[in-house]
Amino acid sequence: MNGGYNYFSLENPDTRLFAETDPRGFLHSVGEKFILDEVQYVPSLFSYLQEILDNSKEN
Repeated sequence: MNGGYNYFSLENPDTRLFAETDPRGFLHSVGEKFILDEVQYVPSLFSYLQEILDNSKEN
């Protein structure tokens, strides 16, 4: 944990493969507060994150 946030580096091949092949499952597994490092390796995650944020009641 990093200041209360879960940290994930998408430079790691296994983490990146999980995010690429099951983006919903990956984002469900990271928890509510997380840091994604090297997210440019999986640009498709941004669409899934946008959906989550749009459906969130929090700002």
